Amino acid sequence: MSAPISTKLHGETGDIGTKDEEVFRALGQPPILDDVDIGEPPDGGSQAWTNVCCSCLLMFTVFGFQNGLGQLQTYYSEHQLAAYSTSAISWIPAIHSFLTYIGSLFAGRYFDSHGLTLLLRTGSSMIVISLVALAFCQEYYQIMLAHCMYGLGATMLYTPGISVTSHWFKKRRSSAMGLVICGAGLGGVLYPIMFRELFARLSFRNTCLIVAAINAALLAPTLFFMKTRLPPRSLRSLRQVATAFKEVRYLCFFIGLFIVMINLFVPFFFAPTLATSNGLPAPLPSYSIAILQTGAFFGRVACGYLADWLGIWRVFTTCGVGSAIIVLALWIPKLNTGGTIFALLSFGAVGAAWVALASASCASISKPEEIGGRLGMMWSLGAFAILAGPPIAGELVKMDNGGFTSAGIFCGASYLLGSFIIVLPTILGRFGYSRDYIGR
Repeated sequence: MSAPISTKLHGETGDIGTKDEEVFRALGQPPILDDVDIGEPPDGGSQAWTNVCCSCLLMFTVFGFQNGLGQLQTYYSEHQLAAYSTSAISWIPAIHSFLTYIGSLFAGRYFDSHGLTLLLRTGSSMIVISLVALAFCQEYYQIMLAHCMYGLGATMLYTPGISVTSHWFKKRRSSAMGLVICGAGLGGVLYPIMFRELFARLSFRNTCLIVAAINAALLAPTLFFMKTRLPPRSLRSLRQVATAFKEVRYLCFFIGLFIVMINLFVPFFFAPTLATSNGLPAPLPSYSIAILQTGAFFGRVACGYLADWLGIWRVFTTCGVGSAIIVLALWIPKLNTGGTIFALLSFGAVGAAWVALASASCASISKPEEIGGRLGMMWSLGAFAILAGPPIAGELVKMDNGGFTSAGIFCGASYLLGSFIIVLPTILGRFGYSRDYIGR
């Protein structure tokens, strides 16, 4: 008989041995183990790196398609939805992106207590089915519903895909999570180009069916090879998850993150505006997002290794301030073709590094069993900021007659202010406030 595990079972202290485990398996349910100590993350090994590869595939499909929404929006405006205004059509990618994040809190809570299996199966199925449905859509409400289904499926994959990596890594966590986020950057480069080329050669229906098949092939390995490390736990209530705001460290982190997230994707959405206003020759403006995402890919690769070497909070804060400097110094003045390409690449590298390290920074101030819920709360509430930012920037661009000056100032200021609030607990600590006050 194996050695018993000293733990709590449904709130009662006791020893769970082999017979108890067999009873739970007979019921088709693993025992719920609260407060069990499983030791430090292994920081490597075949299963840990397999999870990194699978999480990378999840990010590739979730955010690759999201970065291709610009190509889809253009196609809709010229074909199925030609009778609708640009603002009406723009709500489709806006709602799609909003739903990708808004459900993160519930997906994260479920992941913390029950693991990956149901989330992966449901989310992957919804993504593939939504693309098959989209292939046959002609009306506005049909297209909107298909995108909503994709967004809801994506939200079941995003937070668990990020959180599970934190369970397997500690000292090398930033490097591992940086590699995971690289999937989003690589997908962000390839999906827009793929849509552009497929639309030029095939019908809309065949394009969507091909993309559905590609997504199914990419998501299939995650269903078989991704594994959690923590045992099942009791589902934490929303009130329990929200106790994170009692820690000043997490509270300042969230407030600063929310301010930055207002303009988190503005440079990504308005890269063609920058390229056009700076007079780049065709077809460079149409490839401006791909250029930016190329920089983002290398930034995501490098940031994890730098964070493990120099410290995650140093690199995270530097990336936030660096993003503000790049926007204010390179996106506002009129630049030639070479300067504009450099501005796109540099913001892509530094801005994407900040996004990649946001999740790792949150994980560094959270217990392993809390990571999913805290990340989910961060991205779910941040979804409202993401939804508000692009329309505000759009109005500022309109005020400048297509220029990015006012929008650039607004974007740079939000990065500076948010970065300051994020490091405020560290500043308070240097002035003598106790760690009990500023949090972990």
